[in-house]
Amino acid sequence: FTSNVSLDQQLKFYDLDTFEVNHSIRYPSPILSCGISDHKKFPVLVVGMLSGALSIKRREAKLGLPQEDTKDSLLFRPTPPTTKQGPRVGSTRYYKRGVRYQPTDQDAFVANKRKKKLQQYDYFMHKFQYKNALDAALQSAHPNVVTSVLDELMQREGLKIALADRDDKELLPVLSFIVKHVTNPHHADILVHTANIIIKLYGDVCRHSSVIDDLLIKLKGQIKAELKLHENMLEIVGSIQLLASNNVP
Repeated sequence: FTSNVSLDQQLKFYDLDTFEVNHSIRYPSPILSCGISDHKKFPVLVVGMLSGALSIKRREAKLGLPQEDTKDSLLFRPTPPTTKQGPRVGSTRYYKRGVRYQPTDQDAFVANKRKKKLQQYDYFMHKFQYKNALDAALQSAHPNVVTSVLDELMQREGLKIALADRDDKELLPVLSFIVKHVTNPHHADILVHTANIIIKLYGDVCRHSSVIDDLLIKLKGQIKAELKLHENMLEIVGSIQLLASNNVP
């Protein structure tokens, strides 16, 4: 006889007279090599597997029966399965398998990365709903968020679309935010540009709402006061430069 190993996890014994498979043994891992001792009564079978495991089997003598030197004496019992047969595909046990499995130190842990949820104004911006995006940003009451949305709308040329077709109740939060933060140097440029668009869109009808009219008057007063403050600061800077130039040796 002769033996043959392969990566299909099977060790096969062939009859040299007929070249038929007399016996086969299945192992839990692909087989790389095998060897059989020359002992006729108690041969030893050694198999090396791809997983690094080494299987050593010896044929044990039966009590009360002499060992015969035949070809059958070299056949070995098949390796018992290492694991139980899994549940049938489609059964309840099949879909619930692994629920109670506890990881070991050798198992690799893969974190479940959840998709980051978009903010409401980002969601509307992705949907090109500019008016809703601006309203959602105003509801956050965060100046950086609102000015960032206004700047993005300016880049997309959608600021006029977001401000158009508003009644006095919908226009009130926008104007209130502008009046509150227009003097902030971090947001002044964007808010002044936004205020100019509002005046162009609603300049003819703003007198119909007393609340909107009061906000525009207050905005005008704040801008005048801010410009006056800049003029005073420029005068002070000029005076300081003049004094500094006279003291130069």
